[in-house]
Amino acid sequence: MMTEHHNPNVQSPSDFQYYVARHGVSSNYHERTHEQLIGDVNVLHDFTRKLVKEKNQMQRALSKAERKVDMANMKIWILGIFLAAEGSIIGWLIREFIR
Repeated sequence: MMTEHHNPNVQSPSDFQYYVARHGVSSNYHERTHEQLIGDVNVLHDFTRKLVKEKNQMQRALSKAERKVDMANMKIWILGIFLAAEGSIIGWLIREFIR
């Protein structure tokens, strides 16, 4: 694991590595030992798996939300049709009683 740039304000080593990558802090990889490089790759692999897992969870939540929106839209259309039909019937009844 890379601890040479460890920042205590970041919650986890994986999150810190993401921060390091985003803000341009880097290590001299040509000076690191083989064991350190293996550790770096393992941390990167774990972080990548975490990101993929979160992405998949977000995609499932998004598709579930999209289905709910589609169902709500269908309900709106159905209720609109019933409201229009009810208005037509009420209008027809009023016209019949006024005659």
